Amino acid sequence: MLLRPEWLTLAEGGTPAVATSIAYAGHDALVSFALADTAKTPVRARIAAPALPQLGAHVTLGVRQNALAYPLG
Repeated sequence: MLLRPEWLTLAEGGTPAVATSIAYAGHDALVSFALADTAKTPVRARIAAPALPQLGAHVTLGVRQNALAYPLG
């Protein structure tokens, strides 16, 4: 499954995650998160500067549009 970083957003009632790194890019940033699953699955989201979480912040993530799924092999 493919989720582009700009498709992820901070959202109430979404999937719990923790902000693990922030790469600033002026008007937005690429934020890395660890999902709150047993594998601590890493994901990245492009977040607008006014809404940036603090490093280590516990947030919930949502998806703005449908994911792309590809068959294996």
